[in-house]
This record gives sequence, structure tokens and C-alpha cells, in this order.
Amino acid sequence: MEKWHIPPDSMEVVEYNLQANTTNSFTVSMAEVEGIKGYIKGSVKDMKSLLKDPGKNIPFEEDQFSKVEDGGVISRCNFKKVCRG
Repeated sequence: MEKWHIPPDSMEVVEYNLQANTTNSFTVSMAEVEGIKGYIKGSVKDMKSLLKDPGKNIPFEEDQFSKVEDGGVISRCNFKKVCRG
């Protein structure tokens, strides 16, 4: 968009869902793009807050993080081996 000097609402965004074998086409407004950028920046800030040294990408020690007890969350977690040893 910015790189190509094209307003976002003049572009067609196509979402391909490989598992369901479906496509969904839509347009987005500049306000939506700005909202998405804000969300991404906030997410990066949240992730960096978990680092002892963000510049070197060094995390706090494992014991600084609480473990989730909710079985529904645990069943979908990709990091079970870390928690269960």
C-alpha cells in the first residue's frame, strides 16, 4: 500500500483457507489498516515486556512466568512439553 502508493480500499484482499478449501475476498479501509498496525505494535510491545533484555532478545527466567491451570487452554497449547518437563 504505502510502498506502492495505493490506497488500501482500492485493493482486494483474498483470504485462502486451505483446510476448508474456501476463499473470502474483501477490502479494508485506511482506518482498519491503522488499527491493525496499532494491534501489531501493541503485541510486539507486550512480547518485549517479557524480555529481560529486549535488545538481545533475552527472556526472564522460566520461574518468572505463571503456568495456566485451565484444561481448555492447555489442550490447545503448543508448549506442553515445556510445562510438563
